[in-house]
Amino acid sequence: MGGIFSFIHKEVQLTTPLPESNRYLITKKPACVVIYFRYIGTGYHGLQYNEKVRTIDSDLFEGLEKSGILPEGSYKRRGKIAWNEASRTDAGVHACGQLICFKSYEICDMECSQIPELINKNLPSDSTIKIMSCLCTNSPFPVKDFATHRKYNYLLPLHVFSSTDPDHLDYLRQKICPLFIGQHNFHNYTNGTPKTYKGAQRFITDFTFGDVFTINGEEYVLFYIRGISFMLNQIRKMISMVTAASFNQVTPEEVSRSLTEETCRIQLLPGDGLFLDQIEYEEYMSKLKHPNPNNDIEFRAWRPVIEEWKQKVLFPHIAQTIKKTDVFRSWQKNCLLQFPVQFVKE
Repeated sequence: MGGIFSFIHKEVQLTTPLPESNRYLITKKPACVVIYFRYIGTGYHGLQYNEKVRTIDSDLFEGLEKSGILPEGSYKRRGKIAWNEASRTDAGVHACGQLICFKSYEICDMECSQIPELINKNLPSDSTIKIMSCLCTNSPFPVKDFATHRKYNYLLPLHVFSSTDPDHLDYLRQKICPLFIGQHNFHNYTNGTPKTYKGAQRFITDFTFGDVFTINGEEYVLFYIRGISFMLNQIRKMISMVTAASFNQVTPEEVSRSLTEETCRIQLLPGDGLFLDQIEYEEYMSKLKHPNPNNDIEFRAWRPVIEEWKQKVLFPHIAQTIKKTDVFRSWQKNCLLQFPVQFVKE
Protein backbone atom coordinates (compact mmCIF):
# COMPACT_ATOMS: atom_id res chain seq x y z
CA MET A 1 0.00 0.00 0.00
CA GLY A 2 2.82 2.36 -0.78
CA GLY A 3 3.49 4.37 -3.93
CA ILE A 4 1.08 7.15 -4.77
CA PHE A 5 -1.08 6.37 -1.76
CA SER A 6 1.68 6.44 0.85
CA PHE A 7 0.67 9.94 1.96
CA ILE A 8 -2.46 8.57 3.64
CA HIS A 9 -0.34 7.10 6.41
CA LYS A 10 1.01 10.47 7.53
CA GLU A 11 -0.31 11.47 10.93
CA VAL A 12 -2.77 14.37 10.79
CA GLN A 13 -3.33 16.16 14.07
CA LEU A 14 -7.02 16.47 14.98
CA THR A 15 -7.88 19.24 17.44
CA THR A 16 -11.43 18.23 18.41
CA PRO A 17 -11.44 16.97 22.04
CA LEU A 18 -12.01 13.23 22.29
CA PRO A 19 -15.20 12.05 24.03
CA GLU A 20 -15.24 10.56 27.50
CA SER A 21 -13.76 7.06 27.67
CA ASN A 22 -15.89 3.99 28.31
CA ARG A 23 -14.92 2.88 31.84
CA TYR A 24 -17.02 -0.29 31.81
CA LEU A 25 -15.17 -3.14 33.55
CA ILE A 26 -15.47 -6.52 31.87
CA THR A 27 -16.08 -9.13 34.58
CA LYS A 28 -17.68 -12.08 32.77
CA LYS A 29 -16.75 -14.45 29.96
CA PRO A 30 -17.46 -14.27 27.11
CA ALA A 31 -17.82 -10.55 26.54
CA CYS A 32 -19.57 -9.15 23.50
CA VAL A 33 -17.29 -6.46 22.08
CA VAL A 34 -18.54 -3.77 19.67
CA ILE A 35 -15.73 -1.94 17.88
CA TYR A 36 -16.22 1.55 16.39
CA PHE A 37 -13.60 2.44 13.78
CA ARG A 38 -12.75 4.39 10.64
CA TYR A 39 -10.52 3.69 7.67
CA ILE A 40 -9.27 4.83 4.29
CA GLY A 41 -10.26 2.04 1.91
CA THR A 42 -7.67 2.71 -0.81
CA GLY A 43 -5.55 -0.39 -1.42
CA TYR A 44 -7.93 -2.72 0.42
CA HIS A 45 -10.31 -5.19 -1.18
CA GLY A 46 -13.21 -4.15 1.01
CA LEU A 47 -14.54 -5.20 4.40
CA GLN A 48 -14.90 -8.91 3.77
CA TYR A 49 -13.33 -12.33 4.30
CA ASN A 50 -10.75 -13.12 1.62
CA GLU A 51 -7.47 -14.86 2.39
CA LYS A 52 -6.00 -14.17 -1.06
CA VAL A 53 -5.99 -10.37 -0.91
CA ARG A 54 -5.59 -7.67 1.70
CA THR A 55 -8.87 -6.61 3.25
CA ILE A 56 -10.00 -4.48 6.18
CA ASP A 57 -10.90 -7.74 7.92
CA SER A 58 -7.40 -9.17 7.55
CA ASP A 59 -5.84 -6.09 9.18
CA LEU A 60 -8.44 -6.13 11.97
CA PHE A 61 -7.83 -9.78 12.78
CA GLU A 62 -4.07 -9.22 12.83
CA GLY A 63 -4.54 -6.45 15.40
CA LEU A 64 -7.06 -8.43 17.46
CA GLU A 65 -4.97 -11.61 17.52
CA LYS A 66 -1.62 -9.91 18.19
CA SER A 67 -3.18 -7.91 21.04
CA GLY A 68 -4.54 -11.11 22.61
CA ILE A 69 -8.17 -10.02 22.37
CA LEU A 70 -8.86 -12.96 20.07
CA PRO A 71 -6.92 -16.25 19.93
CA GLU A 72 -4.72 -17.01 16.94
CA GLY A 73 -6.63 -18.47 14.01
CA SER A 74 -9.90 -16.68 14.78
CA TYR A 75 -9.90 -15.34 11.20
CA LYS A 76 -10.85 -18.81 9.99
CA ARG A 77 -13.37 -19.44 12.79
CA ARG A 78 -15.57 -16.39 12.51
CA GLY A 79 -18.76 -18.28 13.33
CA LYS A 80 -17.42 -19.40 16.71
CA ILE A 81 -16.75 -15.82 17.79
CA ALA A 82 -20.09 -14.53 16.37
CA TRP A 83 -18.27 -12.09 14.06
CA ASN A 84 -20.74 -9.53 12.69
CA GLU A 85 -20.22 -6.48 10.45
CA ALA A 86 -22.71 -3.61 10.37
CA SER A 87 -22.27 -2.73 6.69
CA ARG A 88 -19.84 -4.27 4.25
CA THR A 89 -17.88 -1.94 2.01
CA ASP A 90 -16.50 -2.77 -1.43
CA ALA A 91 -12.91 -2.46 -2.63
CA GLY A 92 -11.57 1.07 -2.27
CA VAL A 93 -14.57 2.33 -0.29
CA HIS A 94 -13.89 4.25 2.93
CA ALA A 95 -15.69 4.40 6.28
CA CYS A 96 -16.08 7.13 8.89
CA GLY A 97 -18.05 5.17 11.47
CA GLN A 98 -17.98 1.43 10.85
CA LEU A 99 -19.00 -1.19 13.43
CA ILE A 100 -18.12 -4.83 14.04
CA CYS A 101 -18.89 -7.08 16.98
CA PHE A 102 -17.59 -10.42 18.25
CA LYS A 103 -17.28 -12.59 21.35
CA SER A 104 -14.06 -12.67 23.33
CA TYR A 105 -13.03 -14.95 26.20
CA GLU A 106 -9.66 -13.20 26.57
CA ILE A 107 -10.48 -9.81 28.07
CA CYS A 108 -11.90 -10.45 31.55
CA ASP A 109 -10.94 -7.82 34.18
CA MET A 110 -10.16 -5.25 31.50
CA GLU A 111 -11.73 -1.82 31.02
CA CYS A 112 -13.33 -1.07 27.65
CA SER A 113 -11.25 2.09 27.46
CA GLN A 114 -8.07 -0.01 27.16
CA ILE A 115 -9.19 -1.96 24.10
CA PRO A 116 -8.97 0.64 21.26
CA GLU A 117 -5.34 1.59 21.85
CA LEU A 118 -4.38 -2.04 22.45
CA ILE A 119 -5.70 -2.97 19.01
CA ASN A 120 -4.27 0.13 17.31
CA LYS A 121 -0.77 -0.69 18.56
CA ASN A 122 -0.97 -4.16 17.00
CA LEU A 123 -2.39 -3.25 13.59
CA PRO A 124 0.00 -3.45 10.60
CA SER A 125 2.30 -0.43 10.50
CA ASP A 126 0.83 0.81 7.21
CA SER A 127 -2.79 0.17 8.14
CA THR A 128 -5.24 3.04 7.63
CA ILE A 129 -7.61 1.66 10.27
CA LYS A 130 -8.17 3.65 13.46
CA ILE A 131 -10.10 2.09 16.34
CA MET A 132 -11.88 4.98 18.02
CA SER A 133 -13.99 3.41 20.74
CA CYS A 134 -15.84 0.28 21.81
CA LEU A 135 -18.68 -1.08 23.91
CA CYS A 136 -18.58 -4.27 25.95
CA THR A 137 -21.63 -6.18 27.15
CA ASN A 138 -22.54 -9.61 28.41
CA SER A 139 -25.34 -9.94 25.85
CA PRO A 140 -24.88 -10.36 22.09
CA PHE A 141 -25.45 -7.25 19.97
CA PRO A 142 -25.51 -8.16 16.26
CA VAL A 143 -24.61 -4.80 14.76
CA LYS A 144 -25.87 -5.75 11.29
CA ASP A 145 -29.29 -7.08 12.30
CA PHE A 146 -30.07 -4.34 14.84
CA ALA A 147 -29.19 -1.47 12.45
CA THR A 148 -32.20 0.54 11.25
CA HIS A 149 -30.50 2.74 8.63
CA ARG A 150 -27.17 3.21 6.93
CA LYS A 151 -25.88 6.59 5.75
CA TYR A 152 -23.41 6.90 2.89
CA ASN A 153 -21.80 9.88 1.17
CA TYR A 154 -20.25 10.22 -2.26
CA LEU A 155 -17.77 12.97 -3.09
CA LEU A 156 -18.21 13.71 -6.80
CA PRO A 157 -16.09 16.10 -8.92
CA LEU A 158 -18.35 18.77 -10.36
CA HIS A 159 -16.90 18.32 -13.85
CA VAL A 160 -18.64 14.93 -14.15
CA PHE A 161 -21.91 16.79 -14.80
CA SER A 162 -22.64 18.27 -18.24
CA SER A 163 -23.03 21.75 -16.74
CA THR A 164 -22.08 23.56 -13.55
CA ASP A 165 -24.88 26.10 -13.93
CA PRO A 166 -26.81 26.43 -10.64
CA ASP A 167 -30.15 25.99 -12.44
CA HIS A 168 -28.95 22.70 -13.93
CA LEU A 169 -27.76 21.46 -10.54
CA ASP A 170 -31.13 22.44 -9.05
CA TYR A 171 -32.86 20.42 -11.78
CA LEU A 172 -30.87 17.31 -10.85
CA ARG A 173 -31.37 17.94 -7.14
CA GLN A 174 -35.10 18.68 -7.32
CA LYS A 175 -36.36 16.60 -10.27
CA ILE A 176 -34.07 13.57 -10.50
CA CYS A 177 -32.79 12.69 -7.02
CA PRO A 178 -36.26 12.58 -5.35
CA LEU A 179 -37.36 9.86 -7.80
CA PHE A 180 -35.22 7.36 -5.87
CA ILE A 181 -36.83 8.06 -2.50
CA GLY A 182 -39.24 5.45 -1.18
CA GLN A 183 -39.46 1.73 -1.90
CA HIS A 184 -38.44 0.66 -5.40
CA ASN A 185 -37.16 -2.29 -7.39
CA PHE A 186 -33.39 -1.75 -7.71
CA HIS A 187 -32.61 -4.83 -9.83
CA ASN A 188 -31.11 -2.55 -12.50
CA TYR A 189 -28.78 -1.00 -9.92
CA THR A 190 -26.83 -4.11 -8.99
CA ASN A 191 -25.32 -7.14 -10.75
CA GLY A 192 -27.15 -10.21 -12.04
CA THR A 193 -30.31 -9.79 -9.98
CA PRO A 194 -33.62 -10.99 -11.48
CA LYS A 195 -36.29 -8.32 -11.76
CA THR A 196 -38.68 -10.48 -9.72
CA TYR A 197 -36.22 -11.01 -6.84
CA LYS A 198 -37.85 -9.78 -3.63
CA GLY A 199 -34.51 -8.69 -2.22
CA ALA A 200 -34.22 -6.07 -4.97
CA GLN A 201 -36.91 -4.06 -3.20
CA ARG A 202 -35.08 -1.41 -1.18
CA PHE A 203 -36.27 1.61 0.77
CA ILE A 204 -34.43 4.93 0.40
CA THR A 205 -35.20 7.77 2.82
CA ASP A 206 -32.74 10.42 1.57
CA PHE A 207 -30.96 11.01 -1.73
CA THR A 208 -29.63 14.44 -2.63
CA PHE A 209 -26.43 16.46 -2.93
CA GLY A 210 -25.28 19.70 -1.33
CA ASP A 211 -23.81 22.96 -2.52
CA VAL A 212 -20.61 23.16 -4.55
CA PHE A 213 -17.42 23.46 -2.50
CA THR A 214 -13.71 23.43 -3.22
CA ILE A 215 -10.96 20.99 -2.21
CA ASN A 216 -7.41 21.90 -3.23
CA GLY A 217 -8.69 24.12 -6.03
CA GLU A 218 -11.15 21.60 -7.50
CA GLU A 219 -14.94 21.84 -7.22
CA TYR A 220 -17.02 19.01 -5.76
CA VAL A 221 -20.50 18.16 -4.57
CA LEU A 222 -21.26 15.74 -1.74
CA PHE A 223 -24.10 13.26 -2.18
CA TYR A 224 -26.11 12.15 0.85
CA ILE A 225 -27.70 8.70 0.73
CA ARG A 226 -29.69 7.10 3.55
CA GLY A 227 -31.57 3.82 3.44
CA ILE A 228 -32.32 0.68 5.38
CA SER A 229 -29.79 -1.35 3.38
CA PHE A 230 -28.12 -1.33 -0.02
CA MET A 231 -27.29 -3.86 -2.70
CA LEU A 232 -23.88 -4.33 -4.31
CA ASN A 233 -23.01 -1.27 -6.44
CA GLN A 234 -26.47 0.25 -5.87
CA ILE A 235 -25.31 3.68 -4.72
CA ARG A 236 -22.70 3.99 -7.46
CA LYS A 237 -25.31 3.23 -10.13
CA MET A 238 -27.83 5.61 -8.56
CA ILE A 239 -25.38 8.49 -8.88
CA SER A 240 -24.38 7.27 -12.34
CA MET A 241 -28.04 7.63 -13.35
CA VAL A 242 -28.03 11.21 -12.06
CA THR A 243 -25.03 11.98 -14.27
CA ALA A 244 -26.84 10.33 -17.20
CA ALA A 245 -29.77 12.66 -16.58
CA SER A 246 -27.32 15.56 -16.56
CA PHE A 247 -26.39 14.68 -20.16
CA ASN A 248 -30.06 14.25 -21.15
CA GLN A 249 -29.56 10.53 -21.71
CA VAL A 250 -32.70 9.91 -19.64
CA THR A 251 -35.79 11.89 -18.71
CA PRO A 252 -37.32 11.90 -15.22
CA GLU A 253 -39.94 9.46 -16.55
CA GLU A 254 -37.22 7.06 -17.72
CA VAL A 255 -35.47 7.26 -14.36
CA SER A 256 -38.74 6.17 -12.77
CA ARG A 257 -39.03 3.32 -15.29
CA SER A 258 -35.55 2.10 -14.30
CA LEU A 259 -36.94 1.50 -10.80
CA THR A 260 -39.57 -0.95 -12.05
CA GLU A 261 -39.32 -4.44 -13.55
CA GLU A 262 -38.20 -2.98 -16.87
CA THR A 263 -34.59 -3.75 -17.71
CA CYS A 264 -31.99 -1.11 -18.48
CA ARG A 265 -28.21 -0.93 -18.56
CA ILE A 266 -26.52 1.63 -16.32
CA GLN A 267 -22.80 2.33 -16.22
CA LEU A 268 -21.04 1.71 -12.90
CA LEU A 269 -19.56 4.87 -11.38
CA PRO A 270 -16.04 4.52 -9.90
CA GLY A 271 -15.99 3.78 -6.19
CA ASP A 272 -13.31 6.35 -5.32
CA GLY A 273 -15.71 8.93 -3.87
CA LEU A 274 -17.89 6.58 -1.83
CA PHE A 275 -17.74 6.25 1.95
CA LEU A 276 -19.89 4.92 4.77
CA ASP A 277 -20.74 7.78 7.10
CA GLN A 278 -22.85 6.33 9.89
CA ILE A 279 -24.88 3.34 11.09
CA GLU A 280 -28.13 4.18 12.87
CA TYR A 281 -29.89 2.20 15.61
CA GLU A 282 -33.07 4.19 16.12
CA GLU A 283 -35.09 1.50 17.88
CA TYR A 284 -32.33 0.73 20.37
CA MET A 285 -31.44 4.37 21.01
CA SER A 286 -35.09 5.35 21.54
CA LYS A 287 -35.22 3.03 24.55
CA LEU A 288 -32.24 4.67 26.26
CA LYS A 289 -33.23 7.23 28.88
CA HIS A 290 -29.66 8.36 29.48
CA PRO A 291 -27.21 7.62 26.62
CA ASN A 292 -23.62 7.46 27.85
CA PRO A 293 -20.27 5.97 26.74
CA ASN A 294 -21.34 2.60 28.14
CA ASN A 295 -24.48 2.20 26.02
CA ASP A 296 -24.41 4.64 23.06
CA ILE A 297 -24.17 2.20 20.15
CA GLU A 298 -24.21 5.11 17.67
CA PHE A 299 -21.18 6.71 19.37
CA ARG A 300 -22.79 10.13 18.90
CA ALA A 301 -20.18 11.90 21.00
CA TRP A 302 -17.63 11.03 18.30
CA ARG A 303 -19.40 12.87 15.49
CA PRO A 304 -17.42 16.15 15.91
CA VAL A 305 -14.18 14.15 15.69
CA ILE A 306 -15.44 12.35 12.59
CA GLU A 307 -16.44 15.60 10.91
CA GLU A 308 -12.97 17.05 11.47
CA TRP A 309 -11.36 13.83 10.18
CA LYS A 310 -13.45 14.02 7.01
CA GLN A 311 -12.37 17.61 6.34
CA LYS A 312 -8.68 17.16 7.19
CA VAL A 313 -8.01 13.59 6.06
CA LEU A 314 -10.70 11.84 4.03
CA PHE A 315 -11.72 14.59 1.60
CA PRO A 316 -8.12 15.60 0.76
CA HIS A 317 -7.25 11.93 0.25
CA ILE A 318 -10.15 11.34 -2.14
CA ALA A 319 -9.36 14.56 -4.02
CA GLN A 320 -5.67 13.70 -4.35
CA THR A 321 -6.47 10.17 -5.53
CA ILE A 322 -8.88 11.51 -8.16
CA LYS A 323 -6.34 14.09 -9.34
CA LYS A 324 -3.56 11.51 -9.70
CA THR A 325 -5.65 8.89 -11.51
CA ASP A 326 -8.04 11.19 -13.43
CA VAL A 327 -10.50 8.32 -13.06
CA PHE A 328 -13.68 10.37 -13.46
CA ARG A 329 -12.74 12.06 -16.74
CA SER A 330 -11.77 8.65 -18.08
CA TRP A 331 -15.07 7.16 -16.88
CA GLN A 332 -17.08 10.01 -18.37
CA LYS A 333 -15.38 9.68 -21.77
CA ASN A 334 -15.11 5.89 -22.04
CA CYS A 335 -18.20 4.73 -20.15
CA LEU A 336 -20.92 7.31 -19.60
CA LEU A 337 -20.76 9.01 -23.01
CA GLN A 338 -19.77 5.96 -25.04
CA PHE A 339 -22.35 3.62 -23.50
CA PRO A 340 -25.39 5.67 -22.46
CA VAL A 341 -28.27 4.28 -20.42
CA GLN A 342 -30.18 1.81 -22.55
CA PHE A 343 -33.53 0.13 -21.98
CA VAL A 344 -33.64 -3.49 -23.12
CA LYS A 345 -36.68 -4.93 -24.87
CA GLU A 346 -37.56 -8.41 -23.65
